[in-house]
Amino acid sequence: MATNESQVARKIMEGEQSLSEIDASVKALETAIGKRYVEKHLADATVEADYQEEITRIKELLTEKEEIEVRILAFKGKRKCDACKSVIDLSSMFCNRCGTKLEQVDFERIIGGQICPSCGSIIGEGVKFCTNCGTQLIK
Repeated sequence: MATNESQVARKIMEGEQSLSEIDASVKALETAIGKRYVEKHLADATVEADYQEEITRIKELLTEKEEIEVRILAFKGKRKCDACKSVIDLSSMFCNRCGTKLEQVDFERIIGGQICPSCGSIIGEGVKFCTNCGTQLIK
């Protein structure tokens, strides 16, 4: 079980590092947008087009950030409610805060593998036996 805990801790740490890097990148892009925006003084109606590259990149980074946050929560056995965004147990069928019926989550797709039911190790997709304890994995 210690192996799984260290794997999960490493995955969470990697995810949190990625989140920090994304936040720094978003902040730098926002600063670039702000500087250019002020230089233009809103003088022209095509200002939006001037910022399209940065805005597109920010949208990409925020999408990536959301995906990483979902993975980190999944490794912690949690997820966000689709409606109210409360953090709840991954296996919940309904949100315990707002009562919304939740869509089932493909945990294996989120974490990029499966979890051994015996030892809790993270195992790659398509594997029939746990590489840590040898348990046969049922699909």
